[in-house]
Amino acid sequence: MASAFADAPRFRFLVPEDAQRQAKLRWFWGATMRACLLSGGIVHVAQEGPGGAVLGAAIWDSPEQRPHNPVSQFRSGLWAAPARLGIAAWLRRRRLGSALATLDSPHPCWYLNAIGVDPSAQRGGLGSALIKRMLERIDADALPAFLDTSAPDNLGYYQRFGFRVTAESTLPNGIPLWGMTRQPGLRGGGRGGGHA
Repeated sequence: MASAFADAPRFRFLVPEDAQRQAKLRWFWGATMRACLLSGGIVHVAQEGPGGAVLGAAIWDSPEQRPHNPVSQFRSGLWAAPARLGIAAWLRRRRLGSALATLDSPHPCWYLNAIGVDPSAQRGGLGSALIKRMLERIDADALPAFLDTSAPDNLGYYQRFGFRVTAESTLPNGIPLWGMTRQPGLRGGGRGGGHA
């Protein structure tokens, strides 16, 4: 995930220093995945063969535990964000969170917190496979799904899976931000790499 999002606009805003971004994002994504799992969410991974390197992951926050509860934030290590990311990055993360909160998602819903594929494996269909795997569960639950993206190129990608733009905002660095909702039972295809 750290490699997939190293150059994404929101993470360049979060950690502007190129030399520090990779290490800080490794910690951030590890804590985020732990918080997701501790809150009843789902993390799907794509690996390079059995026991091989992880090439991609999709982090889905549970409808019942969004945002993550304080216990999962503590047990996952997210509580240490000010120390691990640095105070300035932590304050920027809070500003990012405020912008994301303006996107009104359906309640309850499955939230695609993030999906990313290592740059070496992008454009091979791993991202699509990760999304499709969860959409089967979402349709069975008869719940909507929601995601946000700050990359205009991602809008068409997610639309292929039945997501539609339902909200717009702006990140603190001026980058546009879109909220996209998918109602259960919509089918779609598509191929792709890392997206957020």
